[in-house]
Amino acid sequence: LHYPLRRQRQMCIRDSYWNTFLNSQITYLLRIKDLFGNYENAMVFLVCLLNQAYNMKNANQQISGENTSKIHDSYTSLISQYTLENSKGFICDVRNVESIENTVNEVVDNFGHPDTFIHNAVRGIRGSFLDFTVRDLQSNFDTNVTSLLRFSQLLCPKMIENEKGSVIVTGNTSAHRGKAEFGGTASTKAAQKILTESMARYLNPKGVHVAYITIDAAIDVPWTREMWPEKPDDYFIDPDDIAKEALHLVNQNKSAWTFDHWLRPFGEHW
Repeated sequence: LHYPLRRQRQMCIRDSYWNTFLNSQITYLLRIKDLFGNYENAMVFLVCLLNQAYNMKNANQQISGENTSKIHDSYTSLISQYTLENSKGFICDVRNVESIENTVNEVVDNFGHPDTFIHNAVRGIRGSFLDFTVRDLQSNFDTNVTSLLRFSQLLCPKMIENEKGSVIVTGNTSAHRGKAEFGGTASTKAAQKILTESMARYLNPKGVHVAYITIDAAIDVPWTREMWPEKPDDYFIDPDDIAKEALHLVNQNKSAWTFDHWLRPFGEHW
C-alpha cells in the first residue's frame, strides 16, 4: 500500500481490481485497529490511502463526480461488512485542505481528540523528471506533505496541552533516495520525512512522540499478491507485523524514543 501503482499511465482500475484494492486497504486498517483497540481509552486517528482509486489512464485526470460517488459507495458497502466497535470510517480528500479540516472536526465531534495520529496516505508516480508534470508533482506533494502538515496542525495542539500523544508517519525508501524513475515520488516523500523530523524535534520535548516508519517491502495484501503471483510468502511483509511495530512505537517509554524506524522482511535485498 505504500508503493505507487506500477505502470500507472497504462492502468485503468476495473471494478474487480477496485474492490480488491479497497478490501486490501480496509483489511490493513482493521489489523491496526484491532491491535490498538485492545488499549482502553486510546483514540487512534488513521489516515489511509484511497487517493489512487480512480481511472489512471490519464495521469492528469481529476476525480470526477461519478468516480467520487463510486469511491464513497464502494467504501461504504465494504466497511459495512465488518463489525467496527467504537470505530467509524470517514472519507476525506487529503489533497483538499477544507476537506481535511471538515473531516477532523467531524472526527473530534464523534470521538474527541485522538491520542495517536497515523499518517498512512501516499501518492506516487513512476517516470523520470522528463515524464511527470508539475501537476503530478503538486498532487504528490499535497497528499504526502501538505496533508501531513494540516492534519498535524489540527491534531497536535491538544497533544501538546495534554503533554502526551503519538504521531506515526509511514513511508518507503523513496524518502531516502532519488532513483531515476521515482523523482516525482521521492522528492515529496523526502520532504515528508524532513517535515516529520522537524515536528519530532519540536514535539518531543513537549511530551509527544513522533516517529517515521520506512517500509522497505511489498505489503502482503491481495493486490500485491496479484501483481507478484510468482513471489514466495517470505517476499512480503505482514500487515500485522507493521501494525505491531506502530503499536510498539506508541508504547515506548519516554527514556528511549525511536524516530527513524526501518522495517523489511529478512530476505529483502538492500
